[in-house]
Amino acid sequence: MDTARAVGKILTAREVKDMINYMTLTGSHMQTDKFRNLVASIGPDLVTELMTTNMTAKLVEAYHDWPETWKKWIEIDKTEYMNDQVRERMAQLGMVPALKDTGGRFQEIAAPQGQELTFSVDGYGGYIPVDLRTRRSDHLGYFNKIGTRLGRAEISRFHQYLYINMIQANPTHSDGYSLFDDTYHHNDVPGDSTGYAITYATLLAALQKGETMVDASGEPIGSGLNYWLLCGTRNVEAATQLMKNEFKPGTANRDVNALKGRIIGVDPSRKLGYDWYLVADKKDLPGLTCVFLDGKEDPTITAEKADSSYQFENPGQQRWRVDHWYGFVWEYPEAIIRGGGTSAPA
Repeated sequence: MDTARAVGKILTAREVKDMINYMTLTGSHMQTDKFRNLVASIGPDLVTELMTTNMTAKLVEAYHDWPETWKKWIEIDKTEYMNDQVRERMAQLGMVPALKDTGGRFQEIAAPQGQELTFSVDGYGGYIPVDLRTRRSDHLGYFNKIGTRLGRAEISRFHQYLYINMIQANPTHSDGYSLFDDTYHHNDVPGDSTGYAITYATLLAALQKGETMVDASGEPIGSGLNYWLLCGTRNVEAATQLMKNEFKPGTANRDVNALKGRIIGVDPSRKLGYDWYLVADKKDLPGLTCVFLDGKEDPTITAEKADSSYQFENPGQQRWRVDHWYGFVWEYPEAIIRGGGTSAPA
């Protein structure tokens, strides 16, 4: 459809949608003057709605380009409110009593103590302003690129919070101690920022940390657990070798890789460097929980209303808001073990 002929004609939403879809498929361009004719013929609100839909599609596509292995080892939940969130951590019970030791009578079992874990859901986002009057590039291509850039920015922020703020930064747990505290949580192999490369020996040392963990009753809480292996891109090759290689890496006599079955999978992070971690299977020991506001796991784009003061003071401009709301909490710090620090291995 020639946009010049659209001047003075009221187009239906279906006609506009078909036109924009055709331009997207064929890579067609539209000059600014013709774009203004299109706006004049169908109304700015409809153009804004179509552009918002296009940007959202590109944002979600780019957002999911980064690895989503994290969904396999953390719990995902939702909330309808933004104030303080509460999760319950239940104490272990130890062993139930033997009836022969109590004269055949059932003995009362003390109810496990619950501990409230509080955290917050925070928002991440901002505004993107666009001058529709003076931009002379292909508008559809421009908005495609805006959506893609916003999607990458949002997933980068999410991974920063997940892998850096909640893991590498060694945050304070609800009990007042650091997440990686070998005295109280018994989950830190290096004990500081010392860098340990992923080898058969260092992986074994980290797994043995889990096997020696006990609860307040002296009962093991980590023995026999299988783990996810989290690492930065520098350690992906070594981690994959230890997870998949039938034989023990680095040995000439082809010893069996006895640790192969202990690793569920490798989760590589673009944010991590030399550090690496073991995270227990969430079915065995609950670790990290991510809560999304209203269950919206993807970021959203919202066009500013045409009657806003900003558009009144800046005619011909449009702003889009991108936002994403979520929060994290560790239930059991024992669910994660630090195997190597952030420094380069010696």
